[in-house]
Amino acid sequence: MLTGGGHNAFSRYETGKVVPAPAVVNLLRLLDRHPEELERLKRA
Repeated sequence: MLTGGGHNAFSRYETGKVVPAPAVVNLLRLLDRHPEELERLKRA
């Protein structure tokens, strides 16, 4: 998982139970703007 925090972390971000780290926010913004980069990250 790219964001860390285990399997439930993303749902906690969505519900507002946990605030994601700034690095996670930046990663999600980057992937929103450049979704093609996700495949490259998966291979890394």
